Amino acid sequence: MPNMDGPTMARNLRETYGDIRLLFMSGYAEEQLRETISLDNVSFLAKPFSVQQIAEAVHDALVKAN
Repeated sequence: MPNMDGPTMARNLRETYGDIRLLFMSGYAEEQLRETISLDNVSFLAKPFSVQQIAEAVHDALVKAN
């Protein structure tokens, strides 16, 4: 993303939409990313991932939010 990174986008989304469901996909380690974003209720999926893994991650993110 040329104008902002993922953590900045996540913060902006939360400011605009409140407790929106977020699923981060990253090649960085989850702990490193979580230190950067400091957001609660954020799901994480490490790259590379399979179709099955992304399907499960999306399902889990939606279930957690309910």
